[in-house]
Amino acid sequence: MPFLISVFLLSGCSSETNLTNHAASNHSSSMNKKIVELPIKKVINNQQIRENASFTATSVVKKVNVSGGTVYLYSKKDDLEHVYGAYETTENQYDLGIVGGLYSHMDDEILSIKELTLNGRTLLCIKGTFGANAPVQNYYLLEQNKIYPFLTVDTGHAEILDLDKNGVQEIVSTHGAPMQVHLYTFDNSDIWVTNVNEALHATNVNVDNTGIFLVSHENSKLIEEYRYDAGQFAFINNIN
Repeated sequence: MPFLISVFLLSGCSSETNLTNHAASNHSSSMNKKIVELPIKKVINNQQIRENASFTATSVVKKVNVSGGTVYLYSKKDDLEHVYGAYETTENQYDLGIVGGLYSHMDDEILSIKELTLNGRTLLCIKGTFGANAPVQNYYLLEQNKIYPFLTVDTGHAEILDLDKNGVQEIVSTHGAPMQVHLYTFDNSDIWVTNVNEALHATNVNVDNTGIFLVSHENSKLIEEYRYDAGQFAFINNIN
């Protein structure tokens, strides 16, 4: 059934600002471990949410009830390539824009809606994809029956972890072969991203199910184990 969605610019900006690029490594004589400080970039949100005007959806692809309202993923008659998102409450409707590509089979691997908690905040995650190896996760903040921009992860398949077991969660994304890993960290209202491969000068990086980073370098058969701890990577061991 067609439904109406609003169109007033709620918020949005673009790009990433390079805050620091000071990757450095040293050896602690007392612990005999290499500590790598993370190069970080501040993420500036580029999501746009619109309200207070209307248009008609041609076909609803997915519909899920979440906190405060309902999420619709839908297609448009004049756009055969994209899926759009909308969030509807009893008081308002919000257009989330393009959230993925439109395909003949839209299973949960290609397009999904999930409500989750990150560091005590309720988020909506819409996972879409633009081709076989180009996933994108759009995270939105759900608060007091309203929806706000939060974070777009387009650097691979994303997972929420508490890497250093300090009660503060991070997002880790993995992509490609050799594997590329990005780490998203949170500090109050700021979000930071690190390219782990660049930070560790690595050709390939994997993350195991305990949150340990497995790092390999070009022309080396050794695999190095690193643990994330409070903005640093601490070397643990070599694996032959």
